[in-house]
Amino acid sequence: MRTVSLLLIALVFTACHADERADTISGYAINGPLNGATVEVLGARGLLASATTDADGRFSVDIPFQPPYRLRVSGGTLDGMPYEGVLEASCETRDCNVTPWTTLVVRPMDEHGFNEGDAVALLALAVGFDYDPFTHELLTGEPVPAHAFELNVVRASLNYGAGVEDWVDDVITWLTGEDCRNPGNLGIPPERGCGGSQPDTPFDDVPPDEEAAQGPPPDEEPAHSAPTDRINWARVYQVASPDEADVRVALVGDRSMADLLVHRVSSPGMAIRDALWYITHNPEEATVRVHFGPVGTSQLKIHFVNSYGEAGWVRPHPLRGGF
Repeated sequence: MRTVSLLLIALVFTACHADERADTISGYAINGPLNGATVEVLGARGLLASATTDADGRFSVDIPFQPPYRLRVSGGTLDGMPYEGVLEASCETRDCNVTPWTTLVVRPMDEHGFNEGDAVALLALAVGFDYDPFTHELLTGEPVPAHAFELNVVRASLNYGAGVEDWVDDVITWLTGEDCRNPGNLGIPPERGCGGSQPDTPFDDVPPDEEAAQGPPPDEEPAHSAPTDRINWARVYQVASPDEADVRVALVGDRSMADLLVHRVSSPGMAIRDALWYITHNPEEATVRVHFGPVGTSQLKIHFVNSYGEAGWVRPHPLRGGF
């Protein structure tokens, strides 16, 4: 009987502390490789563990808790010079790198309540690629294409870490459309417009000549006529009458029927794509007025989705390219 009791106590103790079993997190701290930098692993209980990077920027640390974590890197040297910046990363796995890019991803998480996946997707939509340019060559052996991201320009502007915060500020300002000027230090090609928009770029899935040639099906009239001016979807206001609307919209339950998959955002600054809508209750704040009605009289069919990664155009449409 005593043996059974002890076994039960042991099982209860193990279950209660299952989330505190040891785990190992590893990765790189890269601006270029940061040597001798301090890596702090933070969680809901504060500082969980710390480690120091080697000459390649590599670190590995045992911690008594499971992810997610927030990693913070400071100090050390870059090319023999003291590193003056602070880098951060949100980590939901055991493999986690910390770079200026991950520091950029953290900003909308902290300021707008994004989860990590949505923050990464938002940034990828804007810049046109979905990898961290600071670790891309290290992990793949392939350099970052200069037409996609000017890594050397950015590293120079980061100035051994002293310019990290300013660079993140500038990219976020460009990303949200608060200031559409590209000051030249972002690393993002100037042909990508405000927030990465490219209003004159043809549909990704249909070549321009093919798209023009498609037109309506034979012996069939177009389902609707669309405004010739581009629609700025940033701040959407719902009106009561179709006569008041800039666009007549139908909300469809089947996403396969939608022209556009829409994700609602929490602030006007985050509404930087046709598919990212900030719904306002102030008509004076609105940039487009929509009326929700039946499919038969609509100019656009939409379906609401839960994440940035899902949002976007399903098919070519005359209203595409509002920004």
